[in-house]
Amino acid sequence: MQVYQRIARIVHARDGAIIGKEFEWIDKYNESLVTMMRDAPLGKNSNDRTKVIGVNEEGALLLSLTFHHISISGKEQGSSIYSIEIEPDLGLGFRIKVEGKDKFNAKDEIKESFEYWLNERDNEW
Repeated sequence: MQVYQRIARIVHARDGAIIGKEFEWIDKYNESLVTMMRDAPLGKNSNDRTKVIGVNEEGALLLSLTFHHISISGKEQGSSIYSIEIEPDLGLGFRIKVEGKDKFNAKDEIKESFEYWLNERDNEW
């Protein structure tokens, strides 16, 4: 199972636990998501980790990331918040849309990093 599949399953299970008011399970699913997101790209290089927002009406997984921009000379040039939408795709598995300010080609870097990470095999399942 790939990382994106595991995240989607945990979010789906958590949402079911929320509907059923199964508070013990909600906490367990949230802990699982926090653990998984520790390995998300770019989270280690910023003060804020990637956060799982949920799933939209079309079934896309929604993430949020605060990205700290670094210039070529190595100086921090501020930060921007990006929304990352991971849409299911029967042919490709998923497609990624990144919304936010495209300073220093950050959107391309975020997209490429997440494509690689989300396609990795998750050996825990």
